Amino acid sequence: NIEYHLKKAANVELAIYNSLRQKVRTLVDKNQTAGVYTQKWDGKNSNGMQMATGIYYYRIKAGDFMQMHKMLLMK
Repeated sequence: NIEYHLKKAANVELAIYNSLRQKVRTLVDKNQTAGVYTQKWDGKNSNGMQMATGIYYYRIKAGDFMQMHKMLLMK
C-alpha cells in the first residue's frame, strides 16, 4: 500500500518503475482534493502481467511536488 497526503487539490500521478527506472504501471492520474489517500499496487504491470520479485520505485507527482521512493516486491 502506498499512502500519500495532499495539502491542497492537485493533479496527481502515481507510477511504478522498475530498477532500470522504466515505467511499468500508472496507478493514479487524475485531479484529487486535499486529503489522505492510499493506493494499492497488486504487483502487476500495465498489461496485467505479474512482475518479478525485486526492487521497484514509486514516483508521485502532485502539482509542483515530485518524490520517488524505493520499495520491495515480494511474492
